[in-house]
Amino acid sequence: MPVEFEGRTATIRSVSFASLDALIALLQERVHVTIEIGVHSDSQGDPDSNLQITSAQANAVATYLIEHGVNAPRLTARGY
Repeated sequence: MPVEFEGRTATIRSVSFASLDALIALLQERVHVTIEIGVHSDSQGDPDSNLQITSAQANAVATYLIEHGVNAPRLTARGY
């Protein structure tokens, strides 16, 4: 499920909230499921900077899920 961010930041765009909320509902129904939140960048720019941004974006998604009731140990956030 794609999540949109404000430019090259870790701020989740509001258009993504409905998809994330649907994921939360699914995870609440399936309490034994764990997921990886993986965010990828393109090949433009500095690789270290891209990794830093994608890691922050993955963490932002994990934080949103946790703040809405998903237990943190069920989530792995990873930038690529």
